[in-house]
Amino acid sequence: KKRHNAYRDDMWNMRYLPGFKWHMLKEGTIYDQQVRKARLQQRMSQAQRENSFYLESVEKARTQRKITERRAAKGLVGSAADVTVQQRVAGGSAAGASRSAP
Repeated sequence: KKRHNAYRDDMWNMRYLPGFKWHMLKEGTIYDQQVRKARLQQRMSQAQRENSFYLESVEKARTQRKITERRAAKGLVGSAADVTVQQRVAGGSAAGASRSAP
């Protein structure tokens, strides 16, 4: 008998377990493979979401910096319009900030 066969013990078990089929023995390994694949897919999608969020944040900051530079060149730094734009980019206004405070 060859002892180097990976399925040697499985075949031996099938011989002495009447009613058991090969697919019943392989269910556990197939399930583990599917769970591993699902977890990997979830991690990959999470990484893609984080990456896209970071890139969007970088783009927003770049846009805001350019707006501020253009206004500084025109001499409008510190005006009410600049504060309003900064609040929009930051994601809210004074009213929105008071709602989120406990």
